[in-house]
Amino acid sequence: MRALVALPYANPHLGLFYQWVQSKFDCDFYVFGDVQQHRSNIQIEQYPMQSIDRSTASNNVRSGLYTAVFMHGMFYPETLFLLSAKSTRVIILTEPIAPGKRSFLTRLYKKLISKWLTKRHDVSLLLLGPLMAKDAFEQLAGKKIYSTAYGYFPITGQHLNRKAPQVQPVEVVFAGQLIERKNIDLILQAAQLSSSVRNGQCRITIAGDGPLKDAVQASPHVTYYGLADRTALPELFSKSDILLLPSKYDGWGAVVNEAAACGCMVLLGQQVMASALFLKENETGLFASADAQALVAQLDALCSNPDYISKMKSGMQKHYSILLQTHDSLLENHFAHATTTAYL
Repeated sequence: MRALVALPYANPHLGLFYQWVQSKFDCDFYVFGDVQQHRSNIQIEQYPMQSIDRSTASNNVRSGLYTAVFMHGMFYPETLFLLSAKSTRVIILTEPIAPGKRSFLTRLYKKLISKWLTKRHDVSLLLLGPLMAKDAFEQLAGKKIYSTAYGYFPITGQHLNRKAPQVQPVEVVFAGQLIERKNIDLILQAAQLSSSVRNGQCRITIAGDGPLKDAVQASPHVTYYGLADRTALPELFSKSDILLLPSKYDGWGAVVNEAAACGCMVLLGQQVMASALFLKENETGLFASADAQALVAQLDALCSNPDYISKMKSGMQKHYSILLQTHDSLLENHFAHATTTAYL
């Protein structure tokens, strides 16, 4: 039994699913277009991928080479070209859908594609994210939707947080793309206004790269770490107290998984979807205010209460330990349900 795993880009965050698929099928991994990482300096050594064009992929499917097609995302242009073999099982691996209004034509297009796929194929959805994704995709696969949180657990405790929060300064870290959507300006404003930063109680470190790099480097109130690769991030998080990710929107935010694995408490924006799994208010972290003055008040209050930070970090370590024990089996169960058919 052979399976085609077709991705719009090389995404390391689906590694757990890749492992499962690879353990059950003889798989070919391909990316449409250039093989580029969605996150800078992240490699997928264990999942080598090659580029494939739509025509070749479609011909391979129509020829019966593959029993199943695993796709990431749903409404990419590749869908129509690829899913032309009526007997091929289709399984969609998808993350949450970005919020916002869709035009009438967009909604009509997606509805027509949904009906076409449902009629021609045996379709299952493995949704990685909050229930908003399930609601959006119900029209496609009906009851054959298996939804759970993002199963990305790259670290299993070897980098567990080593920093005692009673030792000043409190280390606050942001890691990610230096772009407007990540609310970098809000972090810089808060750093400038915070009395805890000025008196040395708090140090804010920013790791990443992007269009706002110059603004970060120009700020005297934050420490610019540079671009942290996959091996450097755990070390950075293990020496930090708080992950600050006040994004205006994040479809998930895999950096939250990584920081949680190292025992950091989290301070997350309301629209960071990873909060559905990792943020338990007053147990593992808090929602970050979208207002600079209010965020300053949060940071100053936290930095004046190291015992509270210690409690949150301990809570995150316990929460992550439970996830490691239970989450993989839950995802494995969803995978088994989604792939059990006469075709497989």
